Amino acid sequence: MERAVLVGRYRLDKRLGGGGMGEVWRGFDQVLGRRVAVKLIHAELRNDAGMAGQALSRFRREATAAAGLNHRNITTVHDFGEHAYADRDGRIRLFPFLVLEFLEGSDLGSLLEQAPAGLPVDEVLDWGVQTCEGLAVAHRAGVVHRDIKPANLMLLPDGTVKICDFGIARLPDATAGLTGCGAPMGTRGYMAPEQERGRSVDSRADLYALGMTLYRLFTGSDGPPRAHRAGNGADLDDLMAALLAETPEQRPASAEEVAERLRAISQRIAGQRHVRGLSPPPLPERPRDAPEAGTRLEERALPRPHRMWPVPRQLPAPSAVFVGRQDALTTLTGLLPDDGEYQAVVISAIAGGAGIGKTTLAVHWAHQIADRFPDGALFVNLRGYDPAEPLSPLQALDGFLRALDVPATKIPAELHARSALFRSMLAGRRVLVVLDNAADAEHVRPLLPGTPGCLALVTSRSYLAGLTTREGAHRVSLDVLSPEQAVALLRRTVGVDRVDAEPEQAHELARRCGHLPLALRIAAERAASNPHLRLADLVAELADEPRRLDALTTSDDPTTAVRAVFSWSYNRLPEPAARAFSLLGLNAGPDISLQAAAALFGSSVLQAQRLLDTLTGQHLLQHSGRNRYRYHDLLRDYAAERANQDQSPHSRDQAIRRLLTWYLHTAYNGRNALIPNKWQMTLEKARGNEPPPASFTSTGQALEWFDEERVNLVAAVCQAADSGHETAAWKLACTLHAFLSLRWHPDDWRTVLDTGLAAAQHQRDKTGQAQVLVTQGERLYNLGCYEEAIKVAKKALSLRRQIDDRGSKGGCHNVIGLACTKLGEFNAAVEHLKQALLDFQAISYRRGEGIALHNLGPAHLGRGDLHDAIDCSRRAAAIFQETGNLDSYAGALRRLGNSYRSNRQHDEAIRYYRESIAALRGTPFARWNGEPLVDLGELYLVTGQVDRGRKCLQEALTILAPLDHPRVPEIRSLLAAAKSASGPTTP
Repeated sequence: MERAVLVGRYRLDKRLGGGGMGEVWRGFDQVLGRRVAVKLIHAELRNDAGMAGQALSRFRREATAAAGLNHRNITTVHDFGEHAYADRDGRIRLFPFLVLEFLEGSDLGSLLEQAPAGLPVDEVLDWGVQTCEGLAVAHRAGVVHRDIKPANLMLLPDGTVKICDFGIARLPDATAGLTGCGAPMGTRGYMAPEQERGRSVDSRADLYALGMTLYRLFTGSDGPPRAHRAGNGADLDDLMAALLAETPEQRPASAEEVAERLRAISQRIAGQRHVRGLSPPPLPERPRDAPEAGTRLEERALPRPHRMWPVPRQLPAPSAVFVGRQDALTTLTGLLPDDGEYQAVVISAIAGGAGIGKTTLAVHWAHQIADRFPDGALFVNLRGYDPAEPLSPLQALDGFLRALDVPATKIPAELHARSALFRSMLAGRRVLVVLDNAADAEHVRPLLPGTPGCLALVTSRSYLAGLTTREGAHRVSLDVLSPEQAVALLRRTVGVDRVDAEPEQAHELARRCGHLPLALRIAAERAASNPHLRLADLVAELADEPRRLDALTTSDDPTTAVRAVFSWSYNRLPEPAARAFSLLGLNAGPDISLQAAAALFGSSVLQAQRLLDTLTGQHLLQHSGRNRYRYHDLLRDYAAERANQDQSPHSRDQAIRRLLTWYLHTAYNGRNALIPNKWQMTLEKARGNEPPPASFTSTGQALEWFDEERVNLVAAVCQAADSGHETAAWKLACTLHAFLSLRWHPDDWRTVLDTGLAAAQHQRDKTGQAQVLVTQGERLYNLGCYEEAIKVAKKALSLRRQIDDRGSKGGCHNVIGLACTKLGEFNAAVEHLKQALLDFQAISYRRGEGIALHNLGPAHLGRGDLHDAIDCSRRAAAIFQETGNLDSYAGALRRLGNSYRSNRQHDEAIRYYRESIAALRGTPFARWNGEPLVDLGELYLVTGQVDRGRKCLQEALTILAPLDHPRVPEIRSLLAAAKSASGPTTP
C-alpha cells in the first residue's frame, strides 16, 4: 500500500474490509504501542474532491458523536485526522482517517451466514440486551446511530457485543433521514419506515432496526418480517411486534425498556427445561379480492381518473453527450417508490454551481422516468440567474395552466388563486414538474403540486434550504466531473480518435477546464469545429490563467461563456457578499479558513461567517473542511478579475495586508507554542476591527494548525514578497522555520527562506537579511551542508556586527560552532560556541545559553575533554527543564549518553539514551527519537543484547525511513548485522 504510515504514527498492516465510502485496516499506533483499527476513504475516491469531502464530513460526525460515548458495548474512538498526500498532478491533498479500538471477533452478520435457520434464541436475547445497553448510552447523549444491523454488531471472544460504525450518527439537531446527496441514511431492509422515506428520525428508528436485526438473527430470514421463530412465547411476539411498528409512537419509548423486556424473556426461557423450534404459525387467510403479496400497485388494476386535458410533453431534448453522474441518478431514482404508491408529493432539488450541469442532469433523468408519469411532464426555465429578469411564479403558472388546457379567461390574476387552480388541476394525476434555474425557495413554492402522485424536480444554484426544511425536498448536490468522466465528455464531443491520439493532453485540457462541464463543452466545441486544432494548442491557450476565461468563450453565443454564466450569480449577490467574493480572489493559497477570511474582509468572525454562508449557499464557494473554504479553479480566476475591476488598489492592498498580518501573528503564536522561550521578534500590531490572531494552548494544537495551513502559509510568504509587503515576507519565513524543520518539509523550507531573503534584500533591511541568513544557516546545517552553513552564518554575523546586535550574533556563532563540530574542527567550534554563550548571557537569554552549552558538549568531546562535555550537557539539560523546552531536554540527555559511551561507560550511556527516548514518548516530537534509538540499538548490539538492539533499530527505521533520513542506510546495515549475530540475547 502506498500509505504504509499515516502522519508518521499509524502503521497499516492489513486490509480488514470495506463499505460504501471507506475501508478498514488493521494498524499499529507507533506512539502508544497498541494495535488499532483505521478507517480510510476508498482509494478510488481520494482524488474526487466531492466524495472525499463527504467522507471527511462522515468521519468527523463519527468522531464527534462516538468519541464521548464511553461504554463497554460501544467501539471506542481513539483519534481522528487528515493525512496529506500528493495526487498525480503533484498537488497536496488531504484525506480523512479515523482510529478505533482494534476488535478481535466476528460480526453477527457473519455468524448469521453460517446459520440459515437462525441462531440460538438465548444467545440472541443476550446480544439484544447488550446492544440496548449501548444504545441507551448513545441516546442519552443525543446520538442516533441509524444503521443498526448484524454487520455493525461485533461479538468479541468473551461474549461482549460492541456497536460499530457510527459513521452516520447525528446529534439531535440534525436528525433528518437523508444523506447530503439526498439518499436515505442507513441500510435498506433495516431502516424504519420514516427513515426510508427521508423523514426526521429519533432514537425509535434505532429500535426498529434493532427489531429487524433480532428478527433476522432469530429466523435467518431475509424476507419481510412475518413472525419470529415460533414457540418462544407471546411476550417475545408482543415485543417484536412493538419494535417493528409502522410509526414511532407505537414502538417502545426507550432502549432501556427494550432491555428490561428482553431480560425478562431470557429469564423465562432459561427457566424452561428445553426450547422447541416450531414453524411459523399460519398466516391469516387472504380475502378473495385482496391482491397477492408483493403485487406492484401498477398491477392492481386500480381505476384511473379520466383525463380532461391533452397530455403535456414539455421536456427539452436530452443532451447527446451526457456522461457520468451515476451516483446522482441512483440517488434520484431511489426517491421514487418501487410500487408506484406515492404517499406524498416527491420534491427533489438538484443544487450546484454555475456550469456544473444541473439542467443537463435534470432533463436526462426526467426522460428516464417520464413513463412513470402518464399524465405528462411540465418544464419551465425560471431564469433565476439569467441576465434578464427572472420569470415570476405568476408567469410560470400562466404557461402551465395553458398547457393543461385551461382557457385564458379562466386563469386567475392573483398568485395564490392561480397556484390553487394549478394544484387542483394536478390532483389525482401523475405529472412530472421540472422547475429549472430557480432563484430561491420562494421562487418555486407556488409551482409545487399539492397531492401525491406528482414529482417536482427543481434545479438551482442556491441550496434551497427553506425548501428542504419546510417541504421536505430531497437535495442532490452536484460537483465537477471526475477526471475520467471529463475525458469521456471530450471523447464524445471531439471524437475518440483525436482524444486517444493525445491522451495526456486530453487529461490536461480537462484539468485546465477545472472538470467543469460547461467549460469542457466550450473547449470541446472549439476543437470539434476545427479539425486541425490540436488539444495541445488548447492546453497552451488555457495555461495563461489571467486569460483563461477569455479562451472559454463561445463566438456565436456569449450567454454560454463561462465568465458570463459566473457573472449572473455574482450580479445577484448583495453588496457585502459581492465584496467578499472579490476579496477572496486575492487569497494566494488553495483555500482559506473562516478566521483568515474575516481578516481578509476586515470584519468580525460572525460577519465573515454570514458572508461565506451566502457564497456557499449560491455555490460560488465550496467547503474544503470544517470552517474552511475554497473556490473552483475557474471561479478563482473570475474572483481575481472582479477584485481587480471592483476594488481600488488601496482596498486590495489593505485586504492583503490584513490577511498577511493575521497569518504572521498566528504563526508567531504557534511557533512560541512549539518552542517556548524562543528568541522574540518585534511584530507590527494589527489595526482596525480585525479578528485577533489564533492562540494555542499546546504543542499539538499548534502543530495541527500549521499542518492545516502549511500550503497557505508558504503561498502567503510569496504573496507578501510579490505585493510589496517585504517585512511580512521575511518575518513570516523566519517564523515558519521551527515548524518546517520539525515536520521536515525541505522544499517549503527552502522556498520561504529564499523568498524571505530576497524580500529583505530588496528592502535593504540588514536586520531582516541577517535574521534570514542565520535561519538559512540552521537549515543548511540540518541538511548536512556544513561548509555552506558556515559561509551563510558568517554573512549574517557580518551584518549583525554592522547593526551591533549582540544577541543575534550569538545565533550566528552557534551555527558556525555546530558546523565546525561536524567538520572535525573542534577547537574552532569551541571558540564560536563559547562566544555564543557569552552573547546569550549578556542579554539574559536562558534558552540561548542552554543551546550554546548543549552544542559545546560534542565539541569538547571531539577534543577529548570528556569532563567538560558531560558538564556542558548536564547544565544544558537543567536549563531546558527550566525553560520547558522538552525536545532540547531530550537532546541533552542523548548527548550525555554519547559522552558516557565514548568513555565505555555503557550502563550510564544506555540509561541516558532511554531517558531521552522516554522524554518524547507520546509527544509531537516523538519522531526525534529516531536518532537516540539508533544510538541505543547500536550500543545494545555492541554489548551483545541482540534482540533489544534489533527492536530499537527496527523502531528507528520506522520513524526515519519516511523522512529519507541520512542514517537509514546505517540502520539497515546494523539490522543486517544483527540478523546474523550469534551473541547472547535477552527477552
